[in-house]
Amino acid sequence: MGKLRYRMVADLELRNYSRRTRKEYVRCACNFAKHFWRSPDLMGEDEIRRLLLHLIRVRRVSPSVQKMYVAPMKFLYRITLNRPLRKSTKKNISKTKNHQRVKVRPYSWLMMSPTWSI
Repeated sequence: MGKLRYRMVADLELRNYSRRTRKEYVRCACNFAKHFWRSPDLMGEDEIRRLLLHLIRVRRVSPSVQKMYVAPMKFLYRITLNRPLRKSTKKNISKTKNHQRVKVRPYSWLMMSPTWSI
């Protein structure tokens, strides 16, 4: 993935992505290539889908990590490789559902404790 990595880093720099974002995008793209033992330019939407399913089912990653893998894949294929993903694929891979957080008031555990009668 040597030449492709340098092209991706150059594309990221041209678009003013931060150093940390560039590092994470390249890390995700390298993990994608290592997972299938092939260069990303030889793979396509099916492999992206299989990687995301692996992340969800086997590694049990959170929705935010899933999104962190989707964004570099979109960038890699759309910008660096100039191979836009099909619309049906973009819909399927970009809609990760975040879980709703339950707001807990401070000291709410006090309200749930049994009342003591005097």
